[in-house]
Amino acid sequence: MSGTATTRRLLGLTQLVGLATAGWSLLAPGPAAVLRDWSGLTIYPAWTVLVLAMGTVAAVVTVATPALHRAAVAAAGGVTGVCAAQVAGLGAWAHRHWEPAFGMGGGYAGDPPRLEQLALLVAAGGAVAAVAAVAQLVVASEWPRSTPRAARAPRVVVGLVVLGGVPAGLAALDAGLADRTSLGAFALVHGVPWGLACVAVGWAARAAALGVLAAAAAGAGAAVVAPSAALTHGQGEPVFAAVVVLLVLAVLLEVGRGRRRRASAPPAPRVG
Repeated sequence: MSGTATTRRLLGLTQLVGLATAGWSLLAPGPAAVLRDWSGLTIYPAWTVLVLAMGTVAAVVTVATPALHRAAVAAAGGVTGVCAAQVAGLGAWAHRHWEPAFGMGGGYAGDPPRLEQLALLVAAGGAVAAVAAVAQLVVASEWPRSTPRAARAPRVVVGLVVLGGVPAGLAALDAGLADRTSLGAFALVHGVPWGLACVAVGWAARAAALGVLAAAAAGAGAAVVAPSAALTHGQGEPVFAAVVVLLVLAVLLEVGRGRRRRASAPPAPRVG
């Protein structure tokens, strides 16, 4: 096994450890009870499970995929990076939100100090996995790299729209979500993991960009289906639906550009 492949697999294992730590901390102190009564025992959005699952599956791909399949590994790094960053943002938000949630009459799985400590572990686990995913792309020379302006510009524009538009859109839907704390939470959980990642892959290989765009679209779609009562007051579907449409269009643009490039490439020389 080459040194690069070994490093990539070690980084993939780091992603798995970080996400496992975050998942355990999110479900503790009573995993079975939390899974049975999610809305009653935790403030984390129900879609957190999907985000964790996507990031974990992508990290497994990073560890298990042969070096030959460079595009698959690059896409997996993009997926895990987005998902892990979102988990880290959720942990940071929950650390500040557990005590107010109890003040509103909630009866959750544990006491506030313990749950706040666990939220820090969620944030730390997500952050470690996100950094490892970015390092994986750097080691594989998938990011940062020179990219054509025609590929870079749409990714950056989409990212900036999502980065600023999600917090602003959610605040516009509900005046009670327009305070600085709420806007910061929306930026941590949605704006930065989706928007900043899309901006960053303006300078990434196409496979990594597709991984980021697809993961962000899936996360936004999950937020449409299961809006969070604690985070967005059970609202936000129009904003997240708009994000899904925008990101799906960006994915289709990337796929179309790849097909056109392959069609215009000169045929391989015949042998014999």
